[in-house]
Amino acid sequence: MLQRQTKFFLVIGVLFVLVIVLWVAEYAKPADPTQQVYEDDRADLGNPKATIVITNYFDFYCSHCKEADKSLGRILDQYSDRVLIKYRYFPITQPSVMAAVAAECAGTQGKFLPYHNLLFSRFSGTAFTAETLRQLASTAGLDGEQFQECLDSQQTAPAVYYDLRLATGRGIVAVPTIFVNDVEVEAENLVAEVERLLAQ
Repeated sequence: MLQRQTKFFLVIGVLFVLVIVLWVAEYAKPADPTQQVYEDDRADLGNPKATIVITNYFDFYCSHCKEADKSLGRILDQYSDRVLIKYRYFPITQPSVMAAVAAECAGTQGKFLPYHNLLFSRFSGTAFTAETLRQLASTAGLDGEQFQECLDSQQTAPAVYYDLRLATGRGIVAVPTIFVNDVEVEAENLVAEVERLLAQ
């Protein structure tokens, strides 16, 4: 009996490892150089020529990401002419993916930041419905028909999954994960680190 149980748990363990290997093979593979459009055509905020580049991997359904976003907002308000902030997705669930796709759809109309802010401010622990995503688009001043078409066609989903592959390839396993000039910085130290670099 004991031997049978041992074999059972061994099989379960092997299957679990296999699932992890397959997932990494799918999402951690190197980014396709032909997909540079997913870097170039993004709603990055700040000065594109800045020497200080902040890359924020986040999930709209993450409360710690919401807190970190306050620091990013402060930096953007005070130093937008001297820094560049790149918002990159690490969606953990399917609703997270949908929120990220919606935010990128807003970005195609030049409204990424207002929509991004609305998603964080309205999140209360319950997944956004498709109707809520549409309502937020209206609140953000988006063209509703264009937004709906983008959402229905999943036009921006490749960019979201591109971010996920890059994040996994960098060894990211949790959010928020923030890099300043490719050096990882804890969210609570972000403002101080940016101001230290600006003072140099």
